[in-house]
Amino acid sequence: MAANLPKLPSDHSPAEPSARRAHVHLIAVEGRWVMRLGRRTEKTFDKRYDAFMAAIPFARERGSRLFVHYPSGEIREGGTTETEELMLEMWKMVYDDYNQRVD
Repeated sequence: MAANLPKLPSDHSPAEPSARRAHVHLIAVEGRWVMRLGRRTEKTFDKRYDAFMAAIPFARERGSRLFVHYPSGEIREGGTTETEELMLEMWKMVYDDYNQRVD
């Protein structure tokens, strides 16, 4: 009897990350930032800004979530949209401009 009923659409859209998809993690380790995809280290950075600028599009292209592990032990989820990437670039420009004027 149930075979005659129409199939309901899947609750998961293709754009949503799957539960098994590896997430991207930025982890502070001994003064450096490590970018990991799941358990595999992808790249290491000296500066947090450089790590963020690499991790945002990296996670976005894979449909993964981005988690940032700070030295304090705090873990936050980072945004992976192009807007967040642009805001980070704008913040860096303002920060650099301000520090040049202070020196």
